[in-house]
Amino acid sequence: MTDETPNGVRNGARLAASENPTIQVGKEKCCLFHDNFFSKLRSHFSVNDDFLSEFDFGKLRPSGGKGGDQLARTPDKRYFVKEISDLDRATITSEKFKTLYLKHLTGVADSYVVRFFALIQRGDLGKFFIVMSNCLPPEIGNDREWDVVYDCKGTKDDKVVVREGKGVEQVHKRFYKLSWMLGEGIGIACTPENRKIYREGKKDAFTDIHTMTAKSRQHVIDILRSDATLFEELNLMDYSVLLACVEIDLHEVDSVVKMPKSGDHFYAPIVTVHGQKAKVYYFGIIDFLQVWSSKKQVAHLIKVAFAPKPISTVPPKKYAKQFVEFFENRIQASDSATDFFEQ
Repeated sequence: MTDETPNGVRNGARLAASENPTIQVGKEKCCLFHDNFFSKLRSHFSVNDDFLSEFDFGKLRPSGGKGGDQLARTPDKRYFVKEISDLDRATITSEKFKTLYLKHLTGVADSYVVRFFALIQRGDLGKFFIVMSNCLPPEIGNDREWDVVYDCKGTKDDKVVVREGKGVEQVHKRFYKLSWMLGEGIGIACTPENRKIYREGKKDAFTDIHTMTAKSRQHVIDILRSDATLFEELNLMDYSVLLACVEIDLHEVDSVVKMPKSGDHFYAPIVTVHGQKAKVYYFGIIDFLQVWSSKKQVAHLIKVAFAPKPISTVPPKKYAKQFVEFFENRIQASDSATDFFEQ
């Protein structure tokens, strides 16, 4: 069977009818596309053939981003199933992307890049979904919640997505909400509370400092630089880091901190000791399918003129440099810190 259906075919019925392998996704049987590529990733990372057998399409909900694509986790919380646009599908199925992405994820020792494991199509709707890894532990121990989860690009688009275990509502400012713009501009009290919380989180995400040992800091920066180099080569920009943090008592480390084991797809955390406290950091890179296109170049000109700086819509080379330099500045080495795993 072939799985190399041309990207240009958009008619769902034609795609679903083609001779492609299938996979059981909950109660539905779905077509797999470009599975010569995705199966190599599943094999390399020891993903079982039945990893989607308990997934429920009925759990899909808007992802919360500006695009509003549908998203849901598998019951074991190790994978996400997300609706994928035609443009993103074209990116992920291009020969250059498949070649370089596969080489990077299976060839380098360390990467924070989210892992893609399948491209599927629901027969009834014709919609495509990408299946990817959860780059954070499904849960941490002792019933603890994240203190904060940042979504950082190194631009004024940075935000907090979780605070004290609860999701932060993304309340975007729009040109037609003139009272908000006026309130935020001159400081009068006409901005909704949820917008204030979201706006405060954006400020924190862009300015908060994260301290660790010099060795750990260099390790993190080296991985981020390697991953950014991949995206630059693929002409991609607008990606971001999910940085999940929790501070705990030193004696809690063994019971709270989760290390990746068989079946997990998150990267091992940095655990930094400060006196009798430990700060735990998990990193993952998401949303890296935006190609530097003519449309993005037009958006760049508009944002240069009107958007808060630094902006995200910049060429891949500049984006990669801006991205790495942001984390070089925000992740700082502390002489008083120690690495828990080297004590």
